[in-house]
Amino acid sequence: MGDKLILVPMNDGTGRYYLYDDFKDIPMGFITDGGSIPRFFWRFIGHPFESEYIEVYVEHDHDYVVGR
Repeated sequence: MGDKLILVPMNDGTGRYYLYDDFKDIPMGFITDGGSIPRFFWRFIGHPFESEYIEVYVEHDHDYVVGR
């Protein structure tokens, strides 16, 4: 499995991204919406996909989907 997170924006207008390659135990093609950060806080925390925590956001989304 890959150890580098590569996200590609979806062209469906939802603002979601998909994994371009496997990442840790998350398979290629997994779809994520990044961090669930209210827009007001983006200026303090960062954009949901540009934050230093993006890897944690993606792992959290995956764990939630598979029921961990």
